[in-house]
Amino acid sequence: MTQRDCFVTAFLAMTSMTTYIGIGSNLGDRRAHAETALRALAAHPACHVLARSRWYETEPLRQPDDAAPQPWYVNGVASVSTSLGASALVS
Repeated sequence: MTQRDCFVTAFLAMTSMTTYIGIGSNLGDRRAHAETALRALAAHPACHVLARSRWYETEPLRQPDDAAPQPWYVNGVASVSTSLGASALVS
């Protein structure tokens, strides 16, 4: 590792923050969609997934005027170290 690489690594460590990101889906292959989102976070060069929860199934909230029930959700949370701001992280 060069001196410049050490500086860049140290700078990124100083400017990173830990964020908690909720991941969920209730359409199609719900778990596969959630896993794809988690892999996309892990593959991003400005993100490092520190930990993740297990996947949970949750019932959708139903409004009185809903014509048809919605499918249940698969949800989870990832702890991510990143230097990205909130708007850059969700785009």
